[in-house]
Amino acid sequence: MRSRFIRNTTGIIILLLILSPVILSTAGAQKVNVHDTTADGLQPVDPIIGFVVLNQDANGRLIIEVSLKKVLPMEQFTVELVTAGTNTDGGITGAGHYGAIIVLGIMTTNKVGNGNAHFSVDPTTLVGTVSGAMNYAHIDVEDYIDGSIGFNQYGSAAVSWMQP
Repeated sequence: MRSRFIRNTTGIIILLLILSPVILSTAGAQKVNVHDTTADGLQPVDPIIGFVVLNQDANGRLIIEVSLKKVLPMEQFTVELVTAGTNTDGGITGAGHYGAIIVLGIMTTNKVGNGNAHFSVDPTTLVGTVSGAMNYAHIDVEDYIDGSIGFNQYGSAAVSWMQP
């Protein structure tokens, strides 16, 4: 009985030692709201129209999920990561926003105005970041009309990651 206990305990300890680097290397996903900032751009008082989930995988890549709910139907939007380096406000101030704009891609909504997009980004290629430090940014989603930015603008709260 005792030897079975020791074998099981030893097996559990070995499993934990194998998994601990994976468990410790990921901080977990962050979920932040996306606000309709078309009228005035003053978060968090603008209506919530979606969310962003940002995660960092074991290799350091940023996994970004963007979801919009009941916005303009059958419309294309640019999804932008706006980096603010080590500024904890994520590039969002009471007067608006700032930072280096990196276009991640285009998102299209369906006939009821819902849209989802998934991006995988190597953070070492991002402009406006600081290596070896916690970096901050926010996501902008902007109406994309005939290759130019339109009038509907949506923005997320700040997100962060450890820059390799």
